Amino acid sequence: MTEPPDTAALLAEIERFGRQRRVGFWLAAGGAVGLAWVATQSMSMMHASDDYETVDATIVAVERDPQGGELWMTSEFVDATGKRHRERETEGYHYAPGEPKVGQSIEYLVRTSPLTGDVDAFPRADRILQWFFGGTAAFLAALALGLLVFVARQRTRRRHLVRHGRRERVQAARIGHRVVPFTGTRGAGPARLWRLEGRWFDPDRSGFVDVRSDWQNTPAPELHDDTPLPDLLVDPRDPRRTWLPVGTLVRQER
Repeated sequence: MTEPPDTAALLAEIERFGRQRRVGFWLAAGGAVGLAWVATQSMSMMHASDDYETVDATIVAVERDPQGGELWMTSEFVDATGKRHRERETEGYHYAPGEPKVGQSIEYLVRTSPLTGDVDAFPRADRILQWFFGGTAAFLAALALGLLVFVARQRTRRRHLVRHGRRERVQAARIGHRVVPFTGTRGAGPARLWRLEGRWFDPDRSGFVDVRSDWQNTPAPELHDDTPLPDLLVDPRDPRRTWLPVGTLVRQER
């Protein structure tokens, strides 16, 4: 079977836009790795030291100051030597949702001075950073994975359309525009994007169907009566799956 003469150009267009979309994947993946690393440094960021021992304490009393109305909690824990301690803190040291309640478990950081034997203990606060940075890292990781799957599936489907798709003529072609209020570099203005829009007659649906290409970040072309337009690629097994390339309307990357 002889391939159409523009098959190579269409495959190159698929790869070109795949590379552009993978930029988002690398940004999301890099952000996820960076924030995950920050989450691992939460102890030194919040407490300026990581030589504390983490123990589980239990809130044994909660009382409200009758004068100022401030809520106080008393926590009890056992250190590494088996000695029992009690610490009284304000509600501001309760790093958990809601008010402190009797019987609730709370993490404490404990350090015993080797010289004096004094015990330095306070509620652990770096979990807040772990939740924030770790949660954001997980979101970015999921976003990166989603982008990777999307790009791979789109590439497979479009390559299939190039090889086996039915070609249809696009009617009422026009150039659509969009302005994105984003400045990539200092002093740069908003991004001005364009895409090819049109319609084609689908006999299976007995009517015209609107189609559009991907957004392009190159200078927008001008359409004339003699401008050669790319064909719409339609999946013969499912006419709802289409791809409208831009073809020679955009200058290919070198």
